[in-house]
Amino acid sequence: MSLYQGFKLPIPSSAYISGLLHDVGKLILYQFFNDLFKEVIALGADEGARSTKAEIEALGVDHGHIGAWLIQRWN
Repeated sequence: MSLYQGFKLPIPSSAYISGLLHDVGKLILYQFFNDLFKEVIALGADEGARSTKAEIEALGVDHGHIGAWLIQRWN
Protein backbone atom coordinates (compact mmCIF):
# COMPACT_ATOMS: atom_id res chain seq x y z
CA MET A 1 0.00 0.00 0.00
CA SER A 2 1.45 3.34 -1.03
CA LEU A 3 1.34 6.45 1.12
CA TYR A 4 -1.25 8.00 -1.18
CA GLN A 5 -3.71 5.11 -1.00
CA GLY A 6 -4.57 5.98 2.59
CA PHE A 7 -5.66 9.46 1.49
CA LYS A 8 -7.58 8.25 -1.58
CA LEU A 9 -6.29 11.12 -3.70
CA PRO A 10 -7.18 10.92 -7.38
CA ILE A 11 -3.90 12.48 -8.51
CA PRO A 12 -1.05 12.28 -5.99
CA SER A 13 1.05 14.77 -7.93
CA SER A 14 -1.67 17.41 -7.46
CA ALA A 15 -1.48 17.00 -3.71
CA TYR A 16 2.31 17.29 -3.85
CA ILE A 17 2.20 20.47 -5.95
CA SER A 18 -0.49 21.94 -3.70
CA GLY A 19 1.70 21.30 -0.68
CA LEU A 20 4.60 23.09 -2.31
CA LEU A 21 2.58 26.10 -3.39
CA HIS A 22 0.16 26.63 -0.51
CA ASP A 23 2.41 29.15 1.26
CA VAL A 24 4.04 30.77 -1.75
CA GLY A 25 2.51 34.10 -0.67
CA LYS A 26 4.62 33.98 2.50
CA LEU A 27 7.73 33.75 0.33
CA ILE A 28 6.65 36.86 -1.57
CA LEU A 29 6.02 38.75 1.67
CA TYR A 30 9.36 37.63 3.09
CA GLN A 31 11.31 38.47 -0.06
CA PHE A 32 9.80 41.82 -1.00
CA PHE A 33 8.25 43.15 2.20
CA ASN A 34 10.61 41.70 4.77
CA ASP A 35 10.39 44.40 7.45
CA LEU A 36 6.62 44.61 7.20
CA PHE A 37 6.28 40.83 7.22
CA LYS A 38 8.39 40.62 10.38
CA GLU A 39 6.04 43.14 12.01
CA VAL A 40 3.04 41.05 10.96
CA ILE A 41 4.60 37.93 12.46
CA ALA A 42 5.30 39.81 15.69
CA LEU A 43 1.75 41.19 15.75
CA GLY A 44 0.34 37.70 15.38
CA ALA A 45 2.58 36.35 18.11
CA ASP A 46 1.83 39.21 20.52
CA GLU A 47 -1.91 38.99 20.07
CA GLY A 48 -2.06 35.23 19.71
CA ALA A 49 -3.77 35.76 16.36
CA ARG A 50 -3.54 33.45 13.43
CA SER A 51 -1.04 34.68 10.87
CA THR A 52 -3.76 35.27 8.29
CA LYS A 53 -5.71 37.51 10.67
CA ALA A 54 -2.58 39.52 11.49
CA GLU A 55 -1.74 39.79 7.77
CA ILE A 56 -5.21 41.10 6.94
CA GLU A 57 -5.06 43.63 9.77
CA ALA A 58 -1.66 44.95 8.69
CA LEU A 59 -1.76 44.52 4.91
CA GLY A 60 -5.40 44.23 3.92
CA VAL A 61 -4.75 40.79 2.39
CA ASP A 62 -3.28 37.51 3.58
CA HIS A 63 -0.56 35.35 2.08
CA GLY A 64 -3.19 33.12 0.48
CA HIS A 65 -4.50 36.00 -1.61
CA ILE A 66 -0.99 37.00 -2.60
CA GLY A 67 -0.11 33.43 -3.53
CA ALA A 68 -3.30 33.04 -5.56
CA TRP A 69 -2.53 36.26 -7.43
CA LEU A 70 0.97 35.05 -8.25
CA ILE A 71 -0.13 31.59 -9.36
CA GLN A 72 -2.77 33.14 -11.64
CA ARG A 73 -0.07 35.33 -13.13
CA TRP A 74 2.05 32.22 -13.73
CA ASN A 75 -1.02 30.69 -15.40
